[in-house]
Amino acid sequence: MKSIILPFIVLWHVLHAFGSTHVRYNLAGYDPNRPKSAIVMSDNTCSGYSWQIRNSNNQVVLNGTIGVNVQSGAGAFMPKAYNYVIDFSSLNIEGNYSLQISNVGTYPIIISCQPYKDFIPQVLRTIRVRRSGSASALDHAISHLGDSACVVFRRNGTNNGSWSKDVNNLKINMLGGHYDAGDYIKFTKTEAYLCYYMLRAYEAAPALFDGVKTYSSTAFNDLLDECSWSLMFLSKTMPTSSEFIIQTGGAADHNENPRLPENDALNNKRECYAALSKPQMGLTAAALALGSKIFLAKGFTTEATKYKNKAIEIYAAAKASTITNAWWQGGGEVYYADNTANDDMQLAAIELYNATGTASYLTDARNFAPNTSSAGWSSWGNVNLAAHSRLLPLQLSVKQYITSDLKTFNTNANKPNNLWKLPHESVWGSLYSQMSVAHGALQYKLVSDSSTYDHFGYNVVDYLFGKNPWGLCFIANKTITNSIKSSYATIYKLQASKFPYGEIAEGPAPAADHADNATYFSPAHNPNLWHKEFNTSDFTFFEQPGDYVCMETTIAGLADGLFFLTLANNNFCSTPLNIDNELTFPVEKKTINEITVLNKQLIINSLDNLDGLILIDITGRKFVLDHHKRSHDLYYLNSGIYQVALTKKFSTVIEKIFLE
Repeated sequence: MKSIILPFIVLWHVLHAFGSTHVRYNLAGYDPNRPKSAIVMSDNTCSGYSWQIRNSNNQVVLNGTIGVNVQSGAGAFMPKAYNYVIDFSSLNIEGNYSLQISNVGTYPIIISCQPYKDFIPQVLRTIRVRRSGSASALDHAISHLGDSACVVFRRNGTNNGSWSKDVNNLKINMLGGHYDAGDYIKFTKTEAYLCYYMLRAYEAAPALFDGVKTYSSTAFNDLLDECSWSLMFLSKTMPTSSEFIIQTGGAADHNENPRLPENDALNNKRECYAALSKPQMGLTAAALALGSKIFLAKGFTTEATKYKNKAIEIYAAAKASTITNAWWQGGGEVYYADNTANDDMQLAAIELYNATGTASYLTDARNFAPNTSSAGWSSWGNVNLAAHSRLLPLQLSVKQYITSDLKTFNTNANKPNNLWKLPHESVWGSLYSQMSVAHGALQYKLVSDSSTYDHFGYNVVDYLFGKNPWGLCFIANKTITNSIKSSYATIYKLQASKFPYGEIAEGPAPAADHADNATYFSPAHNPNLWHKEFNTSDFTFFEQPGDYVCMETTIAGLADGLFFLTLANNNFCSTPLNIDNELTFPVEKKTINEITVLNKQLIINSLDNLDGLILIDITGRKFVLDHHKRSHDLYYLNSGIYQVALTKKFSTVIEKIFLE
């Protein structure tokens, strides 16, 4: 009898250890030259457990003991009583490894340069799914052609929920754009946010997108084709000098039965809402101005001129407007309430300056900056970090506002219980704002060459890809097994055969917010799903199609995800080349008049025997330019310091240039 019981007791203890201890790490992989770690969470102490990392040849390359480094108990961020950090940052050789933890298990660890690259086109794909009025939309047919004649409503006073139909039944063409979320409403604020950050993604890494035409049937690559669709819509938002459309469709959308957008009973009946509201107008002008700069650099002068002129018009009207900021038309709810305009207006001013070179816009941006100041937040409603980072090369004083915000987020990241190092507490849509903070920190790095806040990028990308309490990748894909596989969007709930590639969940929310909304989930909420074991009062997550708190994807969140992954892909793989360093090939340094910078163009004065032309920015990113052209537009680059390397048969000439 004893010989039977003893093995059972031993087996029970082993199973108990496996069942109550969980290892969380980045399921997509880690770039070689960055901090790397995994979190061990358990109901029981794991102090003293040994761990080792083996390579593909089963050789131990790193080892250690749990419990001798960072650890914490349960709390707002951590659901388990015992939590430990295993640091393997010194592992910097690419390859497939296994992390083995005694009494716990074995886990695959990938070290790979740019392991997030393949997820970027998937996110871009699901943005195309949200197209309205387009035959090129994916996973649904052309929809809402009736938006070409939307009846105009205007606000009665301030945001009191009362809007009146135009007495003359004025109709405006608002065909196009993207549906905001799981419904079919289009908000100008989030459309502009989406457009702006899609453009910024291209600006940051054109080589990542050029030549990629999986879905585009136009002259543009997939990303610029999507930008073009968005810019076309934003160009319609100010049809006359006295009208600006902040929203297309409204509360009635929520009263319709689930349907595909092409089967919407509201088609031909949707209204639009007009108000000269600065936040929406400022962000729209910023997107159009940036679009004009990028499309001009690509040689699309007709489109670029159109976007520039409309940006100028909208910005001027916004600057002159004296009305109270406007948002959602009412009905007992509030959506996208943005009562701050200085950040949007500053961003518009600096983008207009970058696009036109007109000094008055730079003066405006400098004047807006003190009132923009710090926000203590970053999201679709707070573009302070972006506005200041764009201005920083020309106004060093705004650095204080950037670092003030980043220091605030740093305080949150270093709370004792926050082993994920997240930049802020949980809110509804936590993951989106955390990505926004992270790309804000990386934007600052691009213009300051400071790596002080790189950890926001490392930690948020890890959290996104599985180093979180649930061990889930929050991007829907089929590559990573432990990923979300569903979406709240009606398009996917009604078409079970279609996979929601690239959808990004909103992520965890406070338990109270989740409970307040669970009554309205359809399908009904199941509180007994496995996720509950890892939920806390501050961070609650459930993957279920009816859960719009955790699982509803918005275009603003997709914008944050696309831009963040682009910067993460571009910045985490190698150590940047300092602007003062030698290049990696033999150099003949001399001062010659090979290069002229004129009107933001790089002019090569002598092309004789020129074999190559490389531009390197202050972060070490290289741009291989077409040396057969006599001039190279730099409209897609920030102001700042660059090295230009001209390679000839017998030498390489390096010169520094400064773009104002």
